[in-house]
Amino acid sequence: MNVWTRRKHSERYPKAYDKEEEMRVGFSELQFAYSCTRELEKGALFPSIGVPYFPSLYEESRIGADVVFGTPISPVFIQYKVAEYMVRSDATYRKLFGKKFFQFPIYPANKSPQHNLLVNLSLRQPYVYYCSSTFQSYNEFELSHISQTVVSRSIFIPVRGLPHNVGSNRHNIVFQLSPLKGYWCSDPMKIELSDWDEVVADVMNKQFYINYDESFPNKLLETMLQAIGQAGVVNSNNYRITENSIWSWKLISDLLGKYFNETLLLLDYNNLNRLPSVNKVFS
Repeated sequence: MNVWTRRKHSERYPKAYDKEEEMRVGFSELQFAYSCTRELEKGALFPSIGVPYFPSLYEESRIGADVVFGTPISPVFIQYKVAEYMVRSDATYRKLFGKKFFQFPIYPANKSPQHNLLVNLSLRQPYVYYCSSTFQSYNEFELSHISQTVVSRSIFIPVRGLPHNVGSNRHNIVFQLSPLKGYWCSDPMKIELSDWDEVVADVMNKQFYINYDESFPNKLLETMLQAIGQAGVVNSNNYRITENSIWSWKLISDLLGKYFNETLLLLDYNNLNRLPSVNKVFS
């Protein structure tokens, strides 16, 4: 039984725009990303979401995500997008809906590897999402930011199942809110859409199973040993964290904090003398 209550989409997303006019987004992707991340970090919607991890520019260029949240099950990777509300009767994909709809572009592969990086990541990680806005004006954004309803007025699109982008091909993700449906275009392919409650329910249902499984302690130990193995730990003072091992260490850190109330601290053994605070701890 799903204990997470869900509001109807018509209640969650107020009726959009009636005027047949060009609707331009009144806020930036950075503003949208900040508001969403702030709400998720505060834990009003999911107390176990954890502290956000912002990949460096180099790391983002390797995984494609804007932010990563740790959970007891698996990290949640999010790439934020600001969608335009397409109101014109001659909009390219209006025939898919018969009315106004939302749309955001996918960078061509020859311009940016972002989408393909996310698709590849989704093959290894279960929770990889595009998070899209569903409002247009700055006034709507401001009111949603103040009332902390930006996340609940956003759509989450699982990346797993989306095709790779090729060459200079231009693609868009298009969707409507009532009834909720969306497509990968230009050759329309129906895609899955979720609200945040559904993302939470998916993670929580898995957490519920783990927490009440009698074999959980052994599974937890096995998971941690596997993560340590994937991190490539060897009995050597020359060990260095690499881009391939950082997510294994993130998982280990999350598990230690969640189930053992412990903090993982990685130190450069060769440079301990340069860290007065560390020397004080060990003196």
